[in-house]
Amino acid sequence: MPKRRSGREIPSSKNKFIDDFLHSIKKRGKSLKHKTSFMSCDKVFTEEEGVRLEKVELKLSPGHSASASCTLEIHVWEDRWIRLLFSEWKDNAWDWSWNIEGSILPVYDGKSIIEAIESTLLQSFEMSASSTNRFDQVWRPILAREPELVR
Repeated sequence: MPKRRSGREIPSSKNKFIDDFLHSIKKRGKSLKHKTSFMSCDKVFTEEEGVRLEKVELKLSPGHSASASCTLEIHVWEDRWIRLLFSEWKDNAWDWSWNIEGSILPVYDGKSIIEAIESTLLQSFEMSASSTNRFDQVWRPILAREPELVR
């Protein structure tokens, strides 16, 4: 069970990648504060096949969202795997929803990830179901691609 923090307190980590990501959140805290109406950040430990993995769960609501109806959920694991889910609920139905996951390329650090998150938040102000592919343009270059079959 993750330890819940009040407000915008950011945890730390012994894992180099996770700590860099968390440090980048702290450094961009003022900017994120102005771009969001809600932010929570939790460090969580999961166990898969007997291996304990650390991950960060970051949840943000863009500043234009008067309620928690628009949320960006980001899960970042210590092995550089990331999962993002961004959606908006309006009038008792999903207005739009988008998700992506993959391994963050080694050339990208915590600062790069936060820059991509901020870009994603800014694009959400004019988002609709037909334009969620704009989020892909931000994240595809950062994530490793699956191997392709060569014939």
